[in-house]
Amino acid sequence: MKTNKAAHIVWIAALVSWLAQAGGSAAPVTIESLKITGTTYTLVVVPVQSGEDDTYMGTCTRFTVHGLYWFLDGAFLKQPEMLSREGHLAALAYLQDSFENRRVVNFGGFASGFEPIEAGKPCVVLSRALLLMEDEQGRDVMSFHNAI
Repeated sequence: MKTNKAAHIVWIAALVSWLAQAGGSAAPVTIESLKITGTTYTLVVVPVQSGEDDTYMGTCTRFTVHGLYWFLDGAFLKQPEMLSREGHLAALAYLQDSFENRRVVNFGGFASGFEPIEAGKPCVVLSRALLLMEDEQGRDVMSFHNAI
């Protein structure tokens, strides 16, 4: 049992390191609203440090994500193993609990984590999968849209 836990810790550390190097980042946000139906959701967040230029949220004062669990754009029917339906649902459960308890969460994207729905409206986006990541510094919810 200890071997599995150690292997899990090493895997998570490697994943976090890889995500950081490959262009993933999260910023503290408050959740203004969250509606979940199965694996589909609409999430509205407000960056805690309003006005700062975040990699994914830009200078949006409110950031709306329309998401679902689906194959990443360009993945050609093969989802990366780390992006499971169960993991997506776990991230949604964490967001729901944070919303109900009014906790700030770290939320962001990886690579092309979001896709704007309309040109000229960068604060309303699509997401195709969520991943809840946890390390010694806390938890982050990361969005994925395009194939990695």
